[in-house]
Parts: sequence; structure tokens; C-alpha cells
Amino acid sequence: MIIEFRVKNFHSIKDEQILSFEASPDKEYEDYYVVNIGKYRLLKMAMIYGANAAGKSNVLMALDVLRLLAVDRRDNDAKIPTVPFQFSDETKNENTELALEFLVKVDNQYLRHRYFIEFNTNEIVKEKLEYYPSTQPALIFLRILNRVNPRGFDLTIGNKIKLKSNDIEAIELNTLMTTSILSCFKVINSLFLEARRGFEWFNTKLLPVVNNSMDAVVDTLTSRYFYDFPEQKDLLVQLLQKADMSVQDIKHEIEEGTLANIPVNIKYYKDRIKREVIHQYNSDKTCSLPYILESLGTKKLLMLSGPLFWAILREMSLPIDELESSLHFELQKYFILVFLANSKHSQLLFTTHNIMLLDWDAIRNDVVWFTEKREDGSTELYSLLEFKGVNRRKVLNQYMAGNFGAKPDIYDYHLDFDSIRDMDDGKKEE
Repeated sequence: MIIEFRVKNFHSIKDEQILSFEASPDKEYEDYYVVNIGKYRLLKMAMIYGANAAGKSNVLMALDVLRLLAVDRRDNDAKIPTVPFQFSDETKNENTELALEFLVKVDNQYLRHRYFIEFNTNEIVKEKLEYYPSTQPALIFLRILNRVNPRGFDLTIGNKIKLKSNDIEAIELNTLMTTSILSCFKVINSLFLEARRGFEWFNTKLLPVVNNSMDAVVDTLTSRYFYDFPEQKDLLVQLLQKADMSVQDIKHEIEEGTLANIPVNIKYYKDRIKREVIHQYNSDKTCSLPYILESLGTKKLLMLSGPLFWAILREMSLPIDELESSLHFELQKYFILVFLANSKHSQLLFTTHNIMLLDWDAIRNDVVWFTEKREDGSTELYSLLEFKGVNRRKVLNQYMAGNFGAKPDIYDYHLDFDSIRDMDDGKKEE
């Protein structure tokens, strides 16, 4: 599970911003929201509000870039996907810094780990993985840029780590200027178990960000998910039926020989999926509808069902950008409650514009976060907990009154249409 995420100099985020999943002492809805692991009380959910262009999506994007750096391989001349804060001459030439603290299960106990990486579009400058066998961190590895070194970097292994020289050599040979040490474990079978468990956590416990631009891809992969695990189809039908939909069954048919093309060619795969949704009406009659004729809300819930089930069953962290897209308010609440009621060590992180969630009495104060655009154009991320004495039942009213910031400051609705009208009138006279 994620304990804390830090991001600095990434898109609209200039100064270091911190998103924490550590729960407050509040015991409200404890069984639904809080996971107690040793000395840690971690939240299963966090949601981020903010005006458009305030940077809330950039928080999720930064987390996804960290995941990609940790698990993906790229050519040495391939650029790393980052853009530093552009509204300052100082920061536009500085590096991006990302750090994540998370818990990894080792020998039936959970150990705190911290992964830090500093980089720019051309190279990784610093990479560090630590774990906490006690209150103090112990180094697993440290990689620092060194252009004089033929490898391009210096690698230090923690003094508590026992590692053979051929394992170190394999890591160095497979680490390029734009690839992380962790990503090496995608291609090498090293006995460096302490580092491998870091790679495995990013590879198996953190899902890619789900956003509107990825809808087609996520929808396709969700269809394959239920095709590959047909025993879960009944659970999918349950999900839709309990959402007050008339769905009785769903059919997934895939043209033979297509599976090999996923995920290499999503479009090829998508064109060869045949899906039908069986509806019941008038209490005893059924009708089969092609998937394309379903409502956007039904499609959205179906699309999200794959990542939702994956996260719940495999205890993963699921980030979603704009959860409310195409979903009725009640369906958003339903999605959240299904996650909270059925997950154990999973986490849901999402951005939203739906302010009605602030008025929902099932939301705890410590899961609410805001992004505000500062005067210099940079993003500030902060928790509702920073405001003392907040009445849970009046959060929406206080937000609308501007007490928490993180909302558009719109005060003038008049645009200069007269000049356009005059131009149009002149053209008519001619």
C-alpha cells in the first residue's frame, strides 16, 4: 500500500507537493476506510478536487511516470516523459523529482520502502531505494549520474546487502542513461531480492492511470479480462444489476487468433471483439443489444469494472482521472462503496469535479484533497485536514463559499461580442 507520494518540478507542480495516505485518528467509518498494518493506519481512498488547470491530473500523471520509470524499458535515445515547470526560468532547466513510500510484504510482515528518482528528459540523475528494517532506513542501492564512468553512473549497494559481483555486473550492463535500476529486473534474473521486490511492487501493485484518453484501451483490456476469467462474469452482472440496471447477461466473443495481438495492437483487437448485453424488461422478456447501443454510463461502468475487480482481488492501487465522467452521482457513490466494502489492502485515488461528494456523509475529511493554482501558475496540493474545526455536514457550503480555495474564481460573464456584431453588420451592408 502507498504511504506517501512526493512530486517536484513536474508540469504545473513547481515546489515539492506531498500526497499522504496516512489516516487521521478519526474512527468514522474505520472498517471501510482504514487498514491497520503494524504501526501504520493507511487510507484506502483519496480524492482530489480543484479548478480546471489547477494541476490535479498532474499529480496522477506524475505517479504514472514513476510507475513507468520503475518497470518499463526504453532505448537510450528515447526521451523520458517529463516537462518541468515552465513559468520560471529557474525551474525549466532543473530536474524532476519523484518519491514514493510504500509497504511491501516480506516474510509475512510489511516493510516500509522508499523509492526516489531524479531525472530530466535525457537522463536519470539519481535513483535510490531504501527499506526500513527498524525506525531508520537501510540502503538497498544508490545510483548517481557520473559521465566520467564508462557506465554513465556510479552504483552503491547497501552494506547490509549480500550480492555477487556477476549480479552487479548484469545490473550495470542493463542500465542505460534513461532506464532505472529497478526496470532491469524486467530483463534479468538477478538474485538481488531486496531490489527485485521493489520492481515487483511497482509491476504488480500499482495500476496505470485510467483517464478519458485511455477509455478505448481500458475498455478493450477489460473485455479481455472477463474473456480470460469467465468465472468472474457473474460478478460483473451482479455489479450492473445492483446499480439498478436491467442487465441479465453479457456476452464476450473474440475472433480466434486475436489474443496474440494484445496489447501490441489495441485497435486490431478491439475491431474483433463482439459484445452483447442482455436486458430484461416487462419482468419476463429479454432483449439483446449490441454493446455500441448501450448508454455512455453503462459503457463507463463496464469499462471501469475491469480495473475495479483487478484492484480489489489483487490488492492494488487504482488511480482514476475524473471518476465522474459519464457516471450519474449515484453511480459514482456506488462505485466507491463497492470498492470500500470489498477491498482489503487496495487503494483508490481519483480526481473529480463532482462537488456533491463533499456533501455525502460517507466521506471522511482525511480522504479529501485540493489543488490550487498559485499566482505564479504553480500547483499547491493540500488536505482538508489542514483546516481546523471543519464541520463534516457543512463542507460543501464552505467549499462553495471559497473557504478551502481550489475552485474557479469567476466574476465577469461579459465578453466583447459587440465588435464582432459590428463587423458582421458591416459585411452585410457591403
